[in-house]
Amino acid sequence: MYPLLFELGPVSIFGRELGPLSIYSYGLLLATAYIVGLQFALRRADRAGLNGERVMDLGILLIFSALVGAKLMLLVVDFDQFTADPARFWTLLKSGGVFYGGLLLAVPVAWWYIRRHKLPLWTTCDLFAPGIALGHAIGRLGCLMAGCCYGRATDVPWGITFTNTLAASNVGTPLEIALHPTQIYEAVAELIVLAILLAGERRWRLFPGRTFWTYLLLYPTARFMIEFYRGDPRGMVFGTLPTSQFVSVLIVPVSIVMLVLLSRRSHGDDTSAKRQRNKPHRRSPMKTLQRAILMILLSGVAAVAVIAGVRYELAIERAALRDEFVERAATHALERAGWGQVGRLRQAWARAQQVRDEADRVEQDGWPQRTKLLCRLLSGRDAS
Repeated sequence: MYPLLFELGPVSIFGRELGPLSIYSYGLLLATAYIVGLQFALRRADRAGLNGERVMDLGILLIFSALVGAKLMLLVVDFDQFTADPARFWTLLKSGGVFYGGLLLAVPVAWWYIRRHKLPLWTTCDLFAPGIALGHAIGRLGCLMAGCCYGRATDVPWGITFTNTLAASNVGTPLEIALHPTQIYEAVAELIVLAILLAGERRWRLFPGRTFWTYLLLYPTARFMIEFYRGDPRGMVFGTLPTSQFVSVLIVPVSIVMLVLLSRRSHGDDTSAKRQRNKPHRRSPMKTLQRAILMILLSGVAAVAVIAGVRYELAIERAALRDEFVERAATHALERAGWGQVGRLRQAWARAQQVRDEADRVEQDGWPQRTKLLCRLLSGRDAS
């Protein structure tokens, strides 16, 4: 594990020294993943006869949207940690984020670009799916080098032990403990998905969208199982499911439905093309379903933003209420003890510390419990 590959420097620009330039393994492999995945998609676009420049522009747009979406999802998942220590916001610049966050934002962005430039929707999506799998596999090797996304403690023979203190300080990687190599698990899973996608294009009946939705069926399935072996702190949905497992549960059934509908649509187009030529134009059920799926994705992004805002307001409110409890309790206890008596002053200070601990314990219990505590403090009774 080598989070920091090497340092160059000190570096000076226009005569001003900026210090050493650090080259991190995660950033280098993440950039490699994007370049390799985009190049793979461009080669597939040439074979499909699509405009290479349009595909290149779309790929660059997807890279930026994926980076933004991944960081936003990381902010939402670890919101409590970021609000507890505002300095952690700077770590968003160094971290890659959550993959599903990038995917959820990249899909509507891709849909908008494809519709604007009149590219074939599902054929274009099919071009990028194998590249996403390949790039993601490379990116997980970056996670392994950086020590993030680590697994649970284990005694299996293939467990890995991290020793680099830089990884422990950056992402909290446990040191000197054998862990499940979940980064390798996911990289191998992505390579298997890539092999299935490429083999399927040669052996199975092709129809637009099959490769893309097959990827969205296979990867969430693998991710759902790998999450059971993850040991790093992650956001939980309803206090039971990790965020990635929750998103996987939503994507898998949608993928199955889309594969069935697109397969039937392709078969119907082949057998009844002549019958449809003279029929009046009607809105296709597939277009309606596509719009519905897009609206669901956009609603999910909006919901993530709303949840982030609500959690931020609640965090500020909890902190303010806790400080109010401590201030009132300390003032009341000091007035009862008497300012001129040193012994009672010490007791009052201990009482204030006790009340602060009590406030921390009940700050998650809701308004009724907080109000009850405040009433007890103001009446001078024991709050415990």
